[in-house]
Amino acid sequence: MQDPNPSGPPFAAGQRHVLRIRDLAFGGEGVGRLGDFVVFVPFTLVDEEVEVELTEVKRHFARARLLAVRQPSPHRVAPRCPYFGECGGCQYQHVAYPEQLRGKHKQVADLLHRLGGFPPRVVALSSLPPALRLLELHHDSQPVEPPEQRFNLGFSATTTASSSTSKAAPSLNLP
Repeated sequence: MQDPNPSGPPFAAGQRHVLRIRDLAFGGEGVGRLGDFVVFVPFTLVDEEVEVELTEVKRHFARARLLAVRQPSPHRVAPRCPYFGECGGCQYQHVAYPEQLRGKHKQVADLLHRLGGFPPRVVALSSLPPALRLLELHHDSQPVEPPEQRFNLGFSATTTASSSTSKAAPSLNLP
């Protein structure tokens, strides 16, 4: 197979672009393209026109930071959590729940088709009732020092690889 970018990608970190999100990758990142070059953008939805800044450029793809949504999807909703976007625990809060189900169904069906050859209709779509699909997490306003003989549960911030619970990360402190 011939390399589409033999001299490397034609883009660099720091560049700003406008693109349309065409698909949703596993994990919730929107997938857009600059020509044939794939760009992953978190917190976006299919069919949105967005302004982004490239943050990481590899040979065959890039990652970008969302600067502005120029044309929002009708499925975009206000996230319920004040830490959405900072915390690494929720990738879909900005998506209406029925659209979350459709997107996750498509991801599972695509994966089973690609890896197992199953036709997409094999995967059944189901939903939990609202009372069962909501998990309320407690958010700390101060960094959490690991207390002795307590179990700390939380999410790391999206901008770090740290697993420590911090101001920007929801946590449950269990005795």
